[in-house]
Amino acid sequence: MAPSVSWQNRWILGTYAERFPLSIGRFAGLFCFFLCTQISYLTAEDSSWVLAAEKFDVSAVPAEYADLASAIPSAILKKFAASATRTLRDDELKARSLVSLELERAQAVAKRADLVTARDKIIFSAASARTRRANQRKADRKIAAQDETIAKIDEKITKAKAAGSVPETGLAVTLWKNGETLFTRSKDVSLRKTLADSGISALITGRAEDLEGYLSVSFRIETGLPGIPIATMTETGKYDDVESLMRTLSDRAWPEISRRSPVTVALRVLPEGASVFIDYKRVEDPSGPLTLPSGTHTVAVSADGYGSVSRSYDFNDARSYSVSVTLEKTDTVSVAFDTGNVPLSVYIDTQYIGETPLTASIPLSPALGVAIDGNEVKTFFAINPSIGRSEQNQTFVIPVNREMTKERIEKRRKIFYYSLAGLYCSLPISLLTYGIALDKYTAYNDGKLDQSQQTLDEVNGWTRASLITQGISIGLGVNVAIQLFRYILAANQAVPDRLTQDH
Repeated sequence: MAPSVSWQNRWILGTYAERFPLSIGRFAGLFCFFLCTQISYLTAEDSSWVLAAEKFDVSAVPAEYADLASAIPSAILKKFAASATRTLRDDELKARSLVSLELERAQAVAKRADLVTARDKIIFSAASARTRRANQRKADRKIAAQDETIAKIDEKITKAKAAGSVPETGLAVTLWKNGETLFTRSKDVSLRKTLADSGISALITGRAEDLEGYLSVSFRIETGLPGIPIATMTETGKYDDVESLMRTLSDRAWPEISRRSPVTVALRVLPEGASVFIDYKRVEDPSGPLTLPSGTHTVAVSADGYGSVSRSYDFNDARSYSVSVTLEKTDTVSVAFDTGNVPLSVYIDTQYIGETPLTASIPLSPALGVAIDGNEVKTFFAINPSIGRSEQNQTFVIPVNREMTKERIEKRRKIFYYSLAGLYCSLPISLLTYGIALDKYTAYNDGKLDQSQQTLDEVNGWTRASLITQGISIGLGVNVAIQLFRYILAANQAVPDRLTQDH
């Protein structure tokens, strides 16, 4: 009597065969389609204008300020960590197209030179004359084909130079390696090729030097593109006011980076001393005229005891503008903020309130706020003091975020995608082992395999392997669900928490 497959394996395989009659081939086809679409999604990159900076040269600067060579370019880059757009005009679009074609032509010429060298070596080879002639003919055909390739590139270059005007386009400004690393250029390669090989659109270079006890900083924005002017800026200030100097340089660089025409904006704000923010960046001195790139900008004004105002202005049709903002007085209420043992700087509607623990008067209306610790970790919150307006001394507890929102979301996103990749990798193995186990089980039951104990052990072994791989896939699937939940929790950190009173 032939040994029989264990009833557990028979039930498992039989149940699967009944419930999932779809063939293994169709399973694999659907899986491959799904995997390809996911890979294309995960690897797709948005077009962007990549900005990098290199270490500045330093001359005669006191030793204690030597680190400015790295600090200044890093600070200028941080200015553009927020959303910014580069307007690509006709001249830059054409220059980029020509540079790309010229680099392609240089590679093609270098390849042709290699082919010519290889053909010349045939002459001195030890092969027979007949073989050398045959090899030379093959080499000549390759060289001719390469000549055609170069000719086609030359034709493209000619067309690109003769092309008419190209419509402007905008690209998001991103930082090379997230702005965490300063770029080091190759010494023996042209700036144009170095930037192209590194995927960089523009490079910030500069110099810091001592001028009679003052710090002078000059920097340039270079694209390496022919015909594109190099933007150069210089500022001089006191050593003990380096932060203000770097902020001024960054503000001057903004129109050059965005490459939009600069406009002058004069602000008139009442009451005096109100906090002014343009595009969510604080204006240190709103009394003087401001230089901004043309386009749409958001102006927000707030002051203690007054209602906040936030408006969008379109600065496109003229070279200078005048903006007047008058705040209205509002009822206030005294509230206390508690952040435990962590001191945080608190802002309500962009206005600085103070450092916790603190008690302050704020408008008696719903507002959005942010609490920032010494490491720039932000906690966003929503507060409505009017709910407890009968209580003059309300206390609100701010739940403190321990990680930067952007970094936490990015970390959870990567873990989630790695978990998803692990699940995708396990599925083909799980399907394969299940298919083999099912085939062997069916063949054994139909008598197409040797009815021996050895064959039975093999069938049961494949069944166990199928169960193990399925268990691994299920476990990885559960892990994906957990990581997705954690990813959503991390993203939720960007949503302001509604503060409740501490009774």
